[in-house]
This record gives sequence, structure tokens and C-alpha cells, in this order.
Amino acid sequence: MTEERSSEPSRTFNVLDFGAVGDDDTDNTSAFSACVEAAIEAGGGRIYIPAGVYRGRITIPPFRAKSWLVIEIVGEGQPAPVFGTIGACMPMDNGTIIKGLATSGPAVIAATPDPTAPYGQFSMLHVIVRDLEVRTYDDPQIGGIDLQCVQQCRVESVVVNTGVYNVQASMPTHGTKGLITPACNNAAFTILRNLVVTGYHTGIVVN
Repeated sequence: MTEERSSEPSRTFNVLDFGAVGDDDTDNTSAFSACVEAAIEAGGGRIYIPAGVYRGRITIPPFRAKSWLVIEIVGEGQPAPVFGTIGACMPMDNGTIIKGLATSGPAVIAATPDPTAPYGQFSMLHVIVRDLEVRTYDDPQIGGIDLQCVQQCRVESVVVNTGVYNVQASMPTHGTKGLITPACNNAAFTILRNLVVTGYHTGIVVN
């Protein structure tokens, strides 16, 4: 007897099932939030984002428990890091792209601090982000990925950029940060692999 197995691992939550649309037009913030909440309620899991350009923010709410909880945010595949090549190659719209066009507020992917947490606002979360691109806009006023308030993180095969090859920011970029890793003194174990960050006032903040 042959057992049929799903192509997706258990506790995988597809954002399309929560109403997300990768058409570079729809605001998917609410759909992303519903998907994240479902994964947390299930005790952790993988948030799968198929290929497409998804506008909006992914917000990771505070989480407290006696044990760790792992949340993965996973795209379709490793994005092409066209930056650093000869000539001005514009970023491609292939793969999974999370695009934030807001002019204020949190980063495109951001963990929310918990002011009542006994660990100094830090959530008991290990967050994994991989195989996707985070994009804002030239001279951005919001950051790319902010994981300062989680306990641990792993970011791999990710490109964080401002949608242009040559950055000509006038301010420069309003003090924004492409990636913020978990803050120190909270078991801030961090793994970064195959990561490209460009176009922000500060590329990577390693705590």
C-alpha cells in the first residue's frame, strides 16, 4: 500500500488560504496577520508565501510561553542578487517579494515588542526568514526586517533592498535599517547566510 504524502510539511500555512494576493496591488497586511496568528495558535509552523509581489507588512505579535516557538516565513526560492554586477541591473520581480510602501511605522517584516514581558520586551520566538526578497522604495522611511524583539533568528537566502540599483537618497534614507537582529542579553543567537542588504542608512544591525 502506497501512502500519499503532501508536498508541504505539516503545520504549513499558505498565505493564499488567508486571502493574500501576489499581484503587486493588493494590501496583504491583514491576510499576513491572520496567517501568522494561525501559526502561533498551532504552536509554531511555516508561513509559506508563493511566488508573487505582495504589498503590505508581516507583523509578528508578542509571544510568551514556557517553551520556544518557531515561526518560519518562507518564500518560493532564493532571489537573484543582481546588486554588484556590472551595469545598472534593476531588481527582477521573480520569486517571492514582500513590498512595503508605507511612509512610517514598523519595518516590512517586524516583531512587535511586548512591554509587559519579563524578558525586557522580548518574545519567546525563534524566527526564520528565507528564500524571499523584502523591498521598500528609494530613500525609504521604513526598515526592511526588524527582529530585535525576538529571542533568536535565522535569515538566509534573503535580499533586502529599495527597488533601485543606484541608491541616490537625499536624507540619507532617514536613518532606516535594512535588518535588525535580536538584541543582546536575550539569548540572541543569530544566523545570517546568503544575505544581501542595500539602500538603507544602516545595512545590518548585529546586536
